[in-house]
Amino acid sequence: MPSIFFRIVPAPGPVKIDGMFDDWDLTGGVFACGDVENARDRYAVWFHAMYDAQNLYVLARWIDQTPMDNPGTSKGDYGFRSDCLQFRVVTAPDVTAKEVLQPDRNANDAEKVRTSHLTCWYDRDGLDVIDIAWGRRFNEQGLKDAQTEGAEQVFVKNADGKGYVQELSIPWKLLTKPGVEMKAGSKIMLTLEPNFGAGAGGRLTIKDIFRPGVAIDRVFTFQGNGCWGFATLEPKGRLEPRPVRLSDGREFAVRMQDGLPQIDWTGLVKSRLPEGFKPIRFTVPEDGYVSLNLYGPDGRVARQLLNMAFFAKGEQEVRWDGLTTMSVRMPGQPVAPGEYTWAAIFHKGFNLKLRGWAANSGPAPWHGWGADHGDPIACAADRERVYAGWSGGEGDKPLVACDPQGRILWKNIRGGIASAGPIASDGTTVYVFNGIGQYAACAIYRLDAKSGNYTEWSKLKSTDLTMKHLWPEDEKPPQGPSGLAAAGGRVFVSFGDKNAVVVVDAETGDVQKRLAVANPGDVEAASANAIFVVSEGRHLVRVDVESGQAQPVASAALQEKEWVSCLALDPAGRLYAGIRGGRHHVQVFGPDGKALRTIGRPEGRSLSGAWTPDGMFNPAGLAVDAEGKLWVAEQDGSPRRVSVWDTQTGAFVKEYFGASSYGASGAAINPVDPYLMVGQGCEWRLDPKTGRGSCVGTITREGMGSSRFGIGSNGRLYLATTPGFLHGKHPVRIFERLGDADYKLRTVLYPPADKSNDVKVWADANGDGQEQADETKTYTIDLGGWIQGWYLSMAPDLAFYGTQYRIRVTGFTPCGAPQYDLAQAKKIAGPKDWNQRGGMGAWRGHGSADGRLMLFNAGYGVDHGTVDCYDIESGRELWTYPSNFTGVHGSHRACAAEPGLIRGAYDIIGTARFPEPVGNLWVIGTNKGEWHALTERGFYLTRFFEGDPTKYQFPEPVPGASLDACPPGAGEEAFGGSITQGTDGKLSLQGGHISFWNVEVTGFENVKSLPGGKVTIDEGDVKLAGEFRARLLQSAAGMKKMTVKKATPPFTGDLGADFAGIEPVKYQRQENASVATVLAYDDRYLYAGWAVRDDTPWVNGADAPEFMYARGDTVDLQLGTDAKAPKDRKEAVLGDLRLSIGSFQGKPTAVIYRKVAHEKNPKSFSSGVVKDYRMDSVTVVADAKIEVKADKAKRGYVVEAAIPLTVLGLEPKPGLSLRGDVGATHGNKDGNDTVLRTYWSNQNTGLVSDEVFELQMAPANWGELVFE
Repeated sequence: MPSIFFRIVPAPGPVKIDGMFDDWDLTGGVFACGDVENARDRYAVWFHAMYDAQNLYVLARWIDQTPMDNPGTSKGDYGFRSDCLQFRVVTAPDVTAKEVLQPDRNANDAEKVRTSHLTCWYDRDGLDVIDIAWGRRFNEQGLKDAQTEGAEQVFVKNADGKGYVQELSIPWKLLTKPGVEMKAGSKIMLTLEPNFGAGAGGRLTIKDIFRPGVAIDRVFTFQGNGCWGFATLEPKGRLEPRPVRLSDGREFAVRMQDGLPQIDWTGLVKSRLPEGFKPIRFTVPEDGYVSLNLYGPDGRVARQLLNMAFFAKGEQEVRWDGLTTMSVRMPGQPVAPGEYTWAAIFHKGFNLKLRGWAANSGPAPWHGWGADHGDPIACAADRERVYAGWSGGEGDKPLVACDPQGRILWKNIRGGIASAGPIASDGTTVYVFNGIGQYAACAIYRLDAKSGNYTEWSKLKSTDLTMKHLWPEDEKPPQGPSGLAAAGGRVFVSFGDKNAVVVVDAETGDVQKRLAVANPGDVEAASANAIFVVSEGRHLVRVDVESGQAQPVASAALQEKEWVSCLALDPAGRLYAGIRGGRHHVQVFGPDGKALRTIGRPEGRSLSGAWTPDGMFNPAGLAVDAEGKLWVAEQDGSPRRVSVWDTQTGAFVKEYFGASSYGASGAAINPVDPYLMVGQGCEWRLDPKTGRGSCVGTITREGMGSSRFGIGSNGRLYLATTPGFLHGKHPVRIFERLGDADYKLRTVLYPPADKSNDVKVWADANGDGQEQADETKTYTIDLGGWIQGWYLSMAPDLAFYGTQYRIRVTGFTPCGAPQYDLAQAKKIAGPKDWNQRGGMGAWRGHGSADGRLMLFNAGYGVDHGTVDCYDIESGRELWTYPSNFTGVHGSHRACAAEPGLIRGAYDIIGTARFPEPVGNLWVIGTNKGEWHALTERGFYLTRFFEGDPTKYQFPEPVPGASLDACPPGAGEEAFGGSITQGTDGKLSLQGGHISFWNVEVTGFENVKSLPGGKVTIDEGDVKLAGEFRARLLQSAAGMKKMTVKKATPPFTGDLGADFAGIEPVKYQRQENASVATVLAYDDRYLYAGWAVRDDTPWVNGADAPEFMYARGDTVDLQLGTDAKAPKDRKEAVLGDLRLSIGSFQGKPTAVIYRKVAHEKNPKSFSSGVVKDYRMDSVTVVADAKIEVKADKAKRGYVVEAAIPLTVLGLEPKPGLSLRGDVGATHGNKDGNDTVLRTYWSNQNTGLVSDEVFELQMAPANWGELVFE
């Protein structure tokens, strides 16, 4: 619901920041809501601003069911993760200058330009902050709390508990650079980002106030200032409220009542059923969902008319408008005359039931254990808690605090992406090193041990202790510590490359001393005066902190290439040394240094095959908890595990897995036994009673970026895996499953090297799992892609797609290895742009389960794409279906969820085959929290998962729980996913974000066909369909707005230079006829410039000036000079005019048409339909100044014109708003007839065969011209 041209009104008097708004002028406010139909009473905000000489005042009136409920702390968390107001301001002498609107990508703010990112919120401890970060790239310093520099902020919760008021004042001196003054008439750039807590720890963000006519990035808005809107400091207040404008172009009037803006929502909820004129009647057997397609005489789908539309039981009627399938807000084209058939399917809905989850030991699939961008690397413990850290997290937090039973107490992430390790705790404070400096400093930060809240180093007034603080004399200090310990008011930080342990005051952060230790590794503190350190990867030494003397205690028993990787100390003084390298275990030493025992299998756990929980691998962090158990962080990703051991006996006690791969990528469900699944290189078994997964064993350590099960024609079960995810081409390995965790590598398909078409295929013949020359074949073939992309494009029969070929199994070796003879691969016909389909990892598409059909992906990043289905044998296109805002980046521009709307598609997840009427089925995953299912006949079958964040509901995590109201993970960036059709015919979905979800789908048995029928389209219907299309186009265009700035431009033929600082509007109906138009004014003239692409530029064959509009190339300005005229007028009234400029007899000529005029100079026009259409006045503008530059070689022309204001009857001034339109007409090759009309606002311009209709003005379809 984007607003543009925001108005900041002058403060009517002194403003008291008290959370009340009786001293406010609210007439300039905007209503921000992401989905007004469904969320205007739950997630919305009125945003207002005022100004005076000293301050910018901001008022946010929140509608929020859980007001001021941000769970973060302002001492270290990001406020935007829940209830928080963010807005971004750019000030400059001229914010329309190129250096502001189009700076170099890596440029800082220019000399007089200041970008301010404001994050304003109220935290869980009752503290509020106004954080300002300066610089468009956040790199020009800022203020952690602007209230220390004169800003003010107050929060007041509404009496009904359903919202709150947030009032702020920001001194201009904090928002501007020296020498830049903000006063009446000044303009700033402004964008608004209110944030809400939503669901189970989720958040909802609204984005508003954008520039018109530019692509909007609704995710990375903070770094895309090119789309931020403008705000003007109005000279006067008490304005006429502007209507609320929705992203679909609809507007709703706002009126002031008792000083508050009120919105008239009349007509908001619109019917989801299509409007049309050809009735189609059917009977719905029960309440449920109907999808209805129309098929042309050639059998292709002409229109997907209904897409999972809900109907009550009984007789129903819908109407077809005679158009092909519409894309989002873009109607289709009129179909050709002929006889069309229609068919429909019905179902009662599908249900998603949780079977369980794997690769995470958290209490729920969405409340996990561990982080998703790295492996366990650290452990620490105190008398009450255990702390575990991971090397990277984003989707879940890399620091977990739990009790000795493993119950999670709190979690933490320092910034948006962070690591946690090493870790230390003194029982009061937890000290953690974050080595990822993307969103927060690489530093040792601190937390309250009990609550997880941030605390501060008192001397630094910050939670972060950087390496520069510890090594101030170093130009390049160490990147991070080797170990961390804390006790008795001191923190001990070891640095191997510095041969030193730094002693830090635990309160202030001051460095007290440095202790010399040879190549120190991990460190443990016995007290403030005694520490134990791993030295040179082998020795355990005791260091007296006061004297600095180091005394050897013990040396680990190591073999070649082994080292002591981590250390723990228990209350009895026993030392635990983690060993890794050749072997992987823990060696235990008594206080006297004598070896006592080892913990874990000496060689470590098995790295492939059956799971051996009583072994460990790559111990990276150790800690002994209050109950005497040893916790081991194992730095491994297959799987990620923290193990727990009995320190007295050395016995294995328990293990905690997590998190899954980022976005739960790489997993698949076994079609023979759906309680078995693979992921993270491992096989997992789900407990049907609890839903929790246990590790069965490790399949591969070569990566599992994507995987799919398939059953060969020999009846054997195979698993295909690839290490690749998203980018690049990677080998695909095919294993045969022989039993639990018993997988035998059978076949590998190797992608061609760069600039090569050689594809190598190895199929094991003798069963030894080793490649021999006679088992390998190389094929030279240009596949036009690869079989591994975003997902693995393998069908259940082991056939591969993703390329321009169908690659089927052509046989099996004696040991059962699938063979792929690429010489027999079937080339697939597809759309003309087949080689541009896919993108960002996705390749061309995915074949059907039975191998007959190919569904091609849409192109990457496009707003209006299609997935296209082809018959492989005949090469015939069967149907297309809209796929909008494709890919991750396209999804950032996506509109709200609608039934049947595919937004932000990644790729085709997979395929299955069901009995009729479903047949072959494809499932498409997206970046918007929903998956979509399409059938082989082009029906939209259903949506899986919930795509609307305001409707998320996470159930109790028990087997059988409904996931219908859940996203497939976290909503956005749930990158993984797979589907499996079991041998019993049932469909399973694998989703998740921090764990691998295993989901059963029910409801396919309810899909039924409805009796179809026929519809005849004649020539009259085609014409009527065109009229429907024009109305739909106009509705989609909505109310466009154009700025008219005061300027006196020169005419040189360069619009960019002549109208510098004024952004043109750009529009086109076809690629070779694009138009850009810009307007300006001064005290004497209205200036207009057009840059038109035209294959035959500036040719017009009119025999009189008044007929130029119908005889070839012209440019056009239509204007309503009476601001009080009804805005929705259907006909032109007094003050409305049309200015047409063309080439008459080789001379630029301007003609003004007025339908209604005081001064008469009438002219009558006629056509085959209208015999006498009169204009009150048609005059040639003698005083117009017109310059034209036409360039045949470049296929275009530029027109610049100055029209006297007196001729137009126009009195422009800042703040004036008029209705109007601009455009151009294009002639045929002979230059004697207009064949195309292109307009900025009026979309009902398709008619070029009737000179009266071409001449008529349509003020209801005009946009808004705003004079500044």
